[in-house]
Amino acid sequence: MPVDDARDAATSLLYPMPAVIEAAAAAPSSSQSLVTSCPPSPSIELIDNSTRPYRSMKLKCGVTVQVGENVMEISPGIIDDLNHDLIGCLSVLPASTRRLVRRTRIWVNHTYCYGPVIDPKHISHTTAHHFSGWLLCMRDNPEKEESIEIYNAAEYQRSRL
Repeated sequence: MPVDDARDAATSLLYPMPAVIEAAAAAPSSSQSLVTSCPPSPSIELIDNSTRPYRSMKLKCGVTVQVGENVMEISPGIIDDLNHDLIGCLSVLPASTRRLVRRTRIWVNHTYCYGPVIDPKHISHTTAHHFSGWLLCMRDNPEKEESIEIYNAAEYQRSRL
């Protein structure tokens, strides 16, 4: 078996997403009609982030943030930093886009990992979630669709301009 084929086979065992991605590409543009389940992978136990607790907060700038456990204690200035950064963005963006920014929820974590329980992938970047199917496959909360997620609040604070 060629190396690429072996790598693809191993990846599909760990992250059973190709069928979901193919279905999404073939589906209409409405996210309501997209695939919402993944092929079963009985031999690999994945970390389940779908029930992580978050507390909802509305920033002064109008954006709603979902704050994960221990975020405020470990990164005490994160709310002020996010509000400041979003006010800066809103001040330079065209007026026509400001409503979109204000309705986009931001999920904030102290730490985050996903994937197999025996070999978790630790991540610390910030991302946009466009498709609930991916979230479901990764055992994450589909309510994060069409939102932004900060996987590590302290890293976000360190990387600010």
